Amino acid sequence: MFARVDGIDTAHSIWKQLIDMHEGSSKVREQKYHLLRAKYDEFKMLPSENCNDMYSRLNIIVKDINALDVAKIDRGAINRKILMLLSKPKYNIVNAMLQKEKLDTMEVVELVGEIRAHEMSILGMEEEATSSKSIAFKAKVKNTHKLKMIKQDSS
Repeated sequence: MFARVDGIDTAHSIWKQLIDMHEGSSKVREQKYHLLRAKYDEFKMLPSENCNDMYSRLNIIVKDINALDVAKIDRGAINRKILMLLSKPKYNIVNAMLQKEKLDTMEVVELVGEIRAHEMSILGMEEEATSSKSIAFKAKVKNTHKLKMIKQDSS
């Protein structure tokens, strides 16, 4: 990095060069934006996915888009996107949530929390039932007799 900015005279010029190296020029950021925006527009909720898992995947795309600083996606648009991704017969809360006037100011996590509560109460989904698999490790205990003898000797 130093070799790339070594010949630049002012701190401001160095800073701009570093931004271009890490984030790309405005043209590159705009191209990245269009690619990510297409990914955002085509985003779908998976059939076996709950709202939390879907939001986790969507949030990565939104963060990447907003980090480019080309055109940010506001929380109202994210809230509407989440509601439109939910399947209507299964999630009868969608119409009621779309009618809320505070969708533009409502925090996304608040909306996801309300949908999650709906999943738990109406749909019967459990809190820990997620699409991601959890892994449990089992430990085998060997030489327990030797361990007991060592403990007895030390006391």
